[in-house]
Amino acid sequence: LIQTAEFDPLRDEGEAYGAAIEAAGGDVTVHRYDGVVHDPFMMFAVIPTGIECLKEAAAYINERI
Repeated sequence: LIQTAEFDPLRDEGEAYGAAIEAAGGDVTVHRYDGVVHDPFMMFAVIPTGIECLKEAAAYINERI
């Protein structure tokens, strides 16, 4: 799982990394969160998107273990 943010200076690199993994046959999910800055999950106590990021990551991990 690669989570990117719309207003993140590393967004393009993260999404390119996901595309490269997919092109190599890897299992990857890339999700861009619009309207937020870098690391929205670290702001889970302040913005609802932070909770969404954490829930998505938890679900992704739970599906794979």
